Amino acid sequence: MNKVFRTSLCALLLGLALLPGAAYAQDRDGDGLPDEIEVKLGTDPDRSEELQLLIDDKARGAGDANIRADGKAPDIDKVFFAHAGGDRYVWKITFHDDYPATGTILHLYTDLDDDRSTGRQDTEWARGVDVMYSFVDAQSDPRILNPAARVSPAIPVRAIVQGNAVYICDDVKMRVVEGKTQFRMHILSHLRNPATDSDTTEWIMVKVPLNPDRTPPELPYPRPEGFDSITLPDFAQLAYSLWQDRRTVRLRPRDAEVTGYTLLMSDDFDGQGDPGEAVTWKCPRDGSYFIGLILRDATATVEGLDVWVGERKVGTLVGSSRAGREVLHYTERPVRLSKGQTIRVATAKHSGPVRFHSVCLLGEKPKVPSLAISNLTAWHLPDEPGERPGRVMIAFTTNRPATASARYTSTGSGAPRQEGTLDEGRGAVNNHYLMLPPELRAPGYRLEIRCEEPRQEEYEAQSATATYTLWRDPERHRAEHGIRTPARETPMRIPLSVQEPTDRARAVWPVTSGVPLPEGLLRDTHHCRLLDAGGQSVPAQFQALAWWPASGTVKWLQLSFLASTTPGKSASYTLECGLPGSPAPSPIRVTASRPPAGEDVVGQVALPVTVNTGPLELTLGAGGFAPFAQVTLNGKRVGSAPAGEGGFEIIDEKGTVYSSALAPPDQVLIEEQGPVRAVLFVRGKLVNRDGEGFMRYLCRMHFHAGRPAVQAHFTLENDVTTPEMTRFRGLRARVPAQLAGSRVVCGAEEGPIPLRLGGRLLQDRDDHFTADGREGRRAGGWILASSAEGVLAVAVRDFWQLYPKAIGADERGIVVDLLPELPRDVYAGASEDDINKLYFWCDEGRYKIRTGVRVTTELAVDFAPEVQDGRYLSGAHWQHPLFAACTPQWYCASGAFGPMVPRAKGKFEVYERKLDEAFAKFLARCETVREYGFLNYGDWFGERRWNWGNVEYDTQWALAANFARIGNLEMLWRAEQAERHSADVDTIHAAANPGLVGQVYTHCIGHTGGYFPDTWKGMRGFNRGPRDSGHTWAQGHFILYALTGERRFLETGRKIADRFALSTTDFRYYAERNAGWPLIGLTGAYNVEGNPAYLNAARLIADSVLWTQHPERGGWGHFLDPNECKHQPRCWGCKPFMTGVLLHGLKMYDRAQPREEIKNVIRRNADFLWRETYVPAHAGFAYSECKTFITRGQNWTISLVGDGLAYGCLLDPGRKNRALLEQATAAFMHRSSISDFGKGFTQGTCFLPAMLHDLDALGLTEIPPPAEEGAKP
Repeated sequence: MNKVFRTSLCALLLGLALLPGAAYAQDRDGDGLPDEIEVKLGTDPDRSEELQLLIDDKARGAGDANIRADGKAPDIDKVFFAHAGGDRYVWKITFHDDYPATGTILHLYTDLDDDRSTGRQDTEWARGVDVMYSFVDAQSDPRILNPAARVSPAIPVRAIVQGNAVYICDDVKMRVVEGKTQFRMHILSHLRNPATDSDTTEWIMVKVPLNPDRTPPELPYPRPEGFDSITLPDFAQLAYSLWQDRRTVRLRPRDAEVTGYTLLMSDDFDGQGDPGEAVTWKCPRDGSYFIGLILRDATATVEGLDVWVGERKVGTLVGSSRAGREVLHYTERPVRLSKGQTIRVATAKHSGPVRFHSVCLLGEKPKVPSLAISNLTAWHLPDEPGERPGRVMIAFTTNRPATASARYTSTGSGAPRQEGTLDEGRGAVNNHYLMLPPELRAPGYRLEIRCEEPRQEEYEAQSATATYTLWRDPERHRAEHGIRTPARETPMRIPLSVQEPTDRARAVWPVTSGVPLPEGLLRDTHHCRLLDAGGQSVPAQFQALAWWPASGTVKWLQLSFLASTTPGKSASYTLECGLPGSPAPSPIRVTASRPPAGEDVVGQVALPVTVNTGPLELTLGAGGFAPFAQVTLNGKRVGSAPAGEGGFEIIDEKGTVYSSALAPPDQVLIEEQGPVRAVLFVRGKLVNRDGEGFMRYLCRMHFHAGRPAVQAHFTLENDVTTPEMTRFRGLRARVPAQLAGSRVVCGAEEGPIPLRLGGRLLQDRDDHFTADGREGRRAGGWILASSAEGVLAVAVRDFWQLYPKAIGADERGIVVDLLPELPRDVYAGASEDDINKLYFWCDEGRYKIRTGVRVTTELAVDFAPEVQDGRYLSGAHWQHPLFAACTPQWYCASGAFGPMVPRAKGKFEVYERKLDEAFAKFLARCETVREYGFLNYGDWFGERRWNWGNVEYDTQWALAANFARIGNLEMLWRAEQAERHSADVDTIHAAANPGLVGQVYTHCIGHTGGYFPDTWKGMRGFNRGPRDSGHTWAQGHFILYALTGERRFLETGRKIADRFALSTTDFRYYAERNAGWPLIGLTGAYNVEGNPAYLNAARLIADSVLWTQHPERGGWGHFLDPNECKHQPRCWGCKPFMTGVLLHGLKMYDRAQPREEIKNVIRRNADFLWRETYVPAHAGFAYSECKTFITRGQNWTISLVGDGLAYGCLLDPGRKNRALLEQATAAFMHRSSISDFGKGFTQGTCFLPAMLHDLDALGLTEIPPPAEEGAKP
């Protein structure tokens, strides 16, 4: 008997009517079941079913306590039940109104065996449920949780919605006690959105007498005969194993004689269940084979196919009705075949519509691939603030979801005997990791790993085992596992330059930059020193940000020092690595209280904490977080604040103030401490005086040796989950100081402007501010207060760009309104377009942001500012940080960016010129389109006229990579702007459902959606805030962290990568970019982090791509977007630009973990794209394989698909597609331009740095214009 039939549901919707009751008026037996419905249910229309009333539910507003009075959920009226004879039972559920066709969900929960230990076990209230008879949008969608409760999966569930009634009939093994049924049931009726709008019944025990003399009618459906079947949750793995078997013979669709069926572009044969439908082949060879085919199951029908060899019927296969599932059906025994003999697949009697593909001859009986443990490795995590020291991860994969545990035994000389078990505790997953507990301190451990599949409906669950020896010392571990490491470091001198971007010199100004290092160059950061242009040693601080995974040598080195600059010039420095460095004194002192006993966390301290830079001493007191409340300058106290004041404060929409100063922070870390700088990290909750919380905060405070200023990067995180769109009045910070009698001025474009005490400068638009009745265009972002007692300055980075902002002063200090309180009519005169684009967040003067959004403000407090003519001399400096840049040659040669070549004279000059022109216009567009605002700055507007782009195609990565190969610092700063936006706004940082954390919003209205109704401007889902893997970028977060050392970029990147790697169990994908972008993000994360779980997740995606590549054509595909493809049936195939995303990801993965089978995938797909989607006459690729587009080539597509094609050409020893690559590249470089619009600019630049490297390797560096223009599309 067919295994799938033994263990899975066969569900059939034999009829679905949403008609008035008169449509089924005839009811000969008067039992309340119309005759035509009885026929479809499988009950007898000539004999009453004797329906028993189980529930009489009251109506909404008439005493029904289980339904919202103001709701719209279908209101349950009555519930009936009857025994229809044998094992057949029928339910009828009526509603007070006709049941809606859309927007609804209905569940009838049944515990048919009255046994809570069987069936559903994931939730207590539904424990024991065997079958959920469910409807989604009035479509039957049953869920079988205990297949043993049904008579046979080959007997379909019958379910009909008609008028105000729902009818369900099924053949089940009901528990019967003393001639009566004994089972539990419960009904839930609700809207799809919101799901809380619902009506329910209580759980009841159903005891209805059986009629033992009654025999139910026979149901008409095809019966299985002579065939077995097999399937997997990820069916492609099974199919790939078959196609790789040299004995398998695939019968090609183009060789078939087709009658009645439609051959789709997906190679599916699509039938309507009509008599005479058949597909016939001539057998291509002699032999004995299992005849197989793959059936696409559906719940709405029972599919049946007869298979014939010559005039002999081999058997009948019947679908299992797993919606959307593919099942391999094959003959129970091998069939002797002769070359030329006909093989015919025909629609069986009583079959509904049917779709199948991949008819094949199999050399042996198929079987489920063995569960296997692969990619087993260990990772010795670097110590980092906020984590325990000495962490070790064991990472591995299984080819199917499984639970994992490991039995450990200590080993190594002198090791105490330790034994025990580590349980992963993450349920059934593909990508596994175990953390070695800190209390296990033996030199090594032998691990016996065991993985077990959960119970499977389709096949017998399997288990797998593996052994691994782990050594705590990373050097010994590498040696024991044969991992080669460099014997010694390689001395190297790396030139650096620091440019002054402003018109004013600065002295001993902070510089922090990331420097990439080639593998094997540096093992110990103490073996570094920094020299100035004269060769003199400069005090510097070095910290490893990333390591090369195999060797453990430093990959990214963070360098911090104090530089002096001259306008219009670059200061030169040299970084020496691999030589003993000079010990540097540490003028910064950090003293702190010990954390509570037993907490062994790197960098964690308890308040109070005091930081002394020399002139400045700042103390964070033992109470709440009031960052500037206790400051002394050269021993003299600078202002003070009473307990509970002086913190960051948020004002909710009712006016209640919540402050960081009213409660101790949750965590305080010393993230950095060295001779040049110290960084404190503080995290906590904003609370009111009653202790109630409202949003979270994160703050990093930067201190530098010898300097009297503090930088604070303050982040507000909206963790309020109800309501999802949170309103509040404002956010502010106070710097306490005694300012009575002080003169106050603020910076502006036209120069310093005076401000009275008690006043404020409000930047309410990007081009407008007010200050004490005065108006201006753009403020300089700084405020200066001077008196006989001293001078105090505060500067806010990107003040007007991140409007609204405000600064002011009173007698108690300087007030910085990070988000100032606004008048209700502040944007009353704005146009509809500006409200949508710029002010969508403003709701009658209140801020409205979505759960999970972060907002960051960077401010600097200078307690001894330099002043000249009433101007704060460093005001502009805070707006423009310094950066120590390597040469493009060094960035590219380091390998840290992947394969890239620096800009060079005589190479790609046409492209380089167009890139420079496009970037200049891209920068200018920010001003002309006014891409500013606290939620907007860094992003680009107009992806589909009304929406923001959410840095689609990873704008920050594209700019950072091009900065590295060109050296244009403006690209780096624009990349940082994009990163700050994307890291905070587009990524979900908090949610009621933790599984949403790390998801990224697609290009939405207002970045996150939630501001306008679905119908607004016809933007549909973009008003709600969709998220999908094909619009999620992570690589830019990691590379910007590596370049800047900014940890919040790393934290965001980890959230995205962790979600892909550790929260995902289904690595299948829909369109190629839905695999491509996660592959790019995970490999990019691994390239910086070295976390093997990221690489393993990338491998699982690559495996899925490998398994799904068409075995003959070499492409991938999906049914194309109905908004673009109007054909019926819809066209199936690829969009080459999406395929380009996947190819780039495969290339990245192959370079990180070379695999010949992945190289072959790339080569085969490159051949496919050139052969089937390239239009030589246009020297471009079709937009898609839709018949509408396939004959029209577009030049721009090469910017996305070209990198994978160039790599494919490099992998091909014969270079057979080199001429085509040259033609397409020439057309792109000479005919196309790089757009200045954010989406087009990023598309045209994100993969090109990697592509140029491969073009250079192919000798295609200066490509002349195409000889003939050819026909334009």
